[in-house]
This record gives sequence, structure tokens and C-alpha cells, in this order.
Amino acid sequence: MVPAEVVARSVAKFMEPGGGVDSARRRVKELSARARAAVAEGGSSHRDLQRLIDDLVQARTEQHQSNSSTLQKTIPHSLSAVA
Repeated sequence: MVPAEVVARSVAKFMEPGGGVDSARRRVKELSARARAAVAEGGSSHRDLQRLIDDLVQARTEQHQSNSSTLQKTIPHSLSAVA
């Protein structure tokens, strides 16, 4: 447990000129810009999400094609056994 007084002193010291608040604000702006760029169209996160969607669609298409192929092979065999 950290006493409230210690937290209050640390925050006050941080907020003082030269206490780190200015550099923290600059860093937040930099990271914010980088995050926006990553999720914007063409950004790394945008590309990764698009690649995931493409992979899922492809897997579903392949699964559907595999199921259709199996069904086509099974149905004629089953029908010939009935006839």
C-alpha cells in the first residue's frame, strides 16, 4: 500500500516545471500520432486486420468447397445403393 501523501507528493513533483509533465505530453502526442497512423487505411494494424479477414474468408471458402466435394461424392454413391 502506498500512502496518499506519497502519491500526492509524486504527482505534485511531476507537475512542476521540469518535473516530467512536458516530456510526458510530447511522448503522448508522438504515440498518439503513431497509433492513428497504424489504424489508418494502409497502416500496419489496418493491413494486419485486412490480412486476418482475408485468411478467414479463404478458410471458409475452402471449407465450403471441401464440404461440397464430399457431398457430391457421397450423394451419387448413396443413390446408387438405393436403386
